[in-house]
Amino acid sequence: MLLICSSDYIESELTSEIGRIPPAFLPLGGKRLYEHQVKSCVGDFSSKIISLPYDYEIPDFDQKRLAELGLEVIRVPNEFTIGEAIQYCINISGPLGKISILYGDTVIEDDEIYSLSDVVGVSYTSSNYHWYNVEKNKNKDLVYNGYFSVSSAKELVRYIALKKGDFLEALNAYSDNHLKIKQHSVRNWYDFGHSQTFYKSRTKFTTERAFNHLTIENNIVEKTSTHTNKITAEAKWFSSIPFYLKIFTPQYLGDFRSPKNGCQGYRTEYLNLCSLSELFVFGNLPTKSWASILNSCNEYLKKCILEKWPDNFNVDGYLNSIYIEKSKHRLKKYCQENNFNPDLKITFNKNKMPSVNEIMDICISRVMNSNPVPAILHGDFCFSNIFFDFRSESIKVIDPRAMDFNEKFTIYGDLRYDLAKMLHSYIGYYDCIISQRYEITFSQHEIEFQLEEKNTLDLDTIASILNVVDIKKYCVIEIVILLFLSMLPLHYDSSIRQKAFLSNALRLFILLEDVE
Repeated sequence: MLLICSSDYIESELTSEIGRIPPAFLPLGGKRLYEHQVKSCVGDFSSKIISLPYDYEIPDFDQKRLAELGLEVIRVPNEFTIGEAIQYCINISGPLGKISILYGDTVIEDDEIYSLSDVVGVSYTSSNYHWYNVEKNKNKDLVYNGYFSVSSAKELVRYIALKKGDFLEALNAYSDNHLKIKQHSVRNWYDFGHSQTFYKSRTKFTTERAFNHLTIENNIVEKTSTHTNKITAEAKWFSSIPFYLKIFTPQYLGDFRSPKNGCQGYRTEYLNLCSLSELFVFGNLPTKSWASILNSCNEYLKKCILEKWPDNFNVDGYLNSIYIEKSKHRLKKYCQENNFNPDLKITFNKNKMPSVNEIMDICISRVMNSNPVPAILHGDFCFSNIFFDFRSESIKVIDPRAMDFNEKFTIYGDLRYDLAKMLHSYIGYYDCIISQRYEITFSQHEIEFQLEEKNTLDLDTIASILNVVDIKKYCVIEIVILLFLSMLPLHYDSSIRQKAFLSNALRLFILLEDVE
């Protein structure tokens, strides 16, 4: 049996930045930590159990994911020590033989250890935290790393009881009186239980697109790409923006050509922060924290506004390309590739709707008949590219677009586009869709679509915080809808995700009409 011990909540420092969640539910590489733990635990286990705090409300989509992974949930009283929690889980699940125990904040990548019995994983560390140092060893940096396996769960329970719930003392007693527990050295140990180790361990679990490559070493991020124009534009954006915006970016460390793959790239400092997409999808922050985050985004956008458009900037051509040409071209491409008729009327969640083409035309008309806002543009100001520093209460942005629709370099554009990009993550739930946290039934004529529920701010409150422009007057939600329609063909690798994006555009149109 495998037992992932996650019956307590994360430490207070991490709680202030992520929310009150169990350690196995921490965000990592676009997933929960428990997903990585199950993947790394390659042993032949008779059953897999995860312990969680008794009062923790498991989100519906996590309940589904836990079941898919074959993880049985045992809820443990909050006041239990880790030893008492282990004893409780063994008593409920009933194994008498071998049990493998993994701390809920730990990932161990070592195929051999999972096949062994009566072992404890040990690793070297230079971090100054309260780990259990290996006894009778001059090197005090050799510590228990959070993986334990014993051949007799029955005997372990007995010694936990004798040691009054002290798990590590029970292990010592088991080793002295029953079977000797051996040490197994593990090189690839990742601890996520403390603020420092959480961000350090995360560097080994990066998310990247097929045409990009990321490496993080010595607090430096190196990003290379086979798309030379795109990566060159990104690097040029960092060096071209005015000084007063550089406080909102990681330190830019210059461009380079990779000796490994010959691709163009650039370097920035590594941010010991979570992206807003991770916080939104996997965190559990209160609405007051999100109010602070959105306010910081608003402060950044205010500093991006220009008094007038730059000389020789083709405003009409720019607006036509990003709002009309891109929207119509992309939607047409999706419809042709998927045999979808955009002129059919649709029933969405029991609501009679205009056709997709009609919705697109309504949004384009409103956007083009409202005023653009000249600004220095990020171009991809969505939650996956925004980080929030809770200490300074300010944001940092990465991965700028820095190109127009014709792939020409520019740092200028319509501020409403960046604001819409951000809102497509918050009210548009873009990252939840990417993480498959929705239910959908889809046909040409009728759609049922439900997103994971989030404790978000209402639209009036959002508009009052994001007051850089009047969201309603400047037709920002209409731009959000166009964003979802125009991204459809870009996600050709997942037809169900495309359907979710299309459905979400309809959901947002209903929201838009409700506030008109």
